[in-house]
Amino acid sequence: VTSYSKMESIQSLSNNIKGHQEKPNVAKYYANIAASYIKLTEFVYARDQLDKALAIDPNYAKAYQRKGDCHFAL
Repeated sequence: VTSYSKMESIQSLSNNIKGHQEKPNVAKYYANIAASYIKLTEFVYARDQLDKALAIDPNYAKAYQRKGDCHFAL
């Protein structure tokens, strides 16, 4: 990950955390937080966020895809 893309990932993480704080029961925010963690190679944190997303919306396919990416990376 280049410095520039790492900074973008950190900014995206920050934005999604703010959105999550405003709407804590929206699975998309958890999944987007996880996507930022994946870009930062923080797969355990990403997996935890995806578990939360799937608890809210068990049919959220993108969360399953990202969770598979985490398991593959671990």
